[in-house]
Amino acid sequence: MAAVAGAWMLAVCAHIGAAQQPPTAPPPTAPAAQAGAATQAGDERSTLSGVYTEKQSDAGGDLFSNICSNCHKVAEHSSPAFKAKWNGALVWDLYQIIGETMPKDDPESLSLSERAELVAFLLKKNGLPAGTADLSTDPAVLKKIKIEMPKEKTMAKR
Repeated sequence: MAAVAGAWMLAVCAHIGAAQQPPTAPPPTAPAAQAGAATQAGDERSTLSGVYTEKQSDAGGDLFSNICSNCHKVAEHSSPAFKAKWNGALVWDLYQIIGETMPKDDPESLSLSERAELVAFLLKKNGLPAGTADLSTDPAVLKKIKIEMPKEKTMAKR
């Protein structure tokens, strides 16, 4: 019995000693491997990379003129305040707000594609480039696109 108690005490002490050791860090990963993994995983994209098409933006412009302009001006959605508010947000956030709250007299009445068209229009109005593929309506995709407003060009001092 004393031998069993001694073995148990030794095991407890070994376990306590191991718990007090700091955890070991995982081995470092090569930067190239990390970048490849991020790309393969489909991590965050930027609106600076062209996430909508011209055709989609044009359709959004028509929607804005026909539906949104009753309450909104284009200038208020491309102002410095608008840019400051949305810079760094996700495209999903803008898409969702438009979908859930607009138009004010009939919220949630816009189709998924109309919501994407309006977002594309607003991105274009804020100087963001068009790309070769339509802006998705998939929330999982939209949640990976970060709104990055273009840097303001400054006049060169003479």
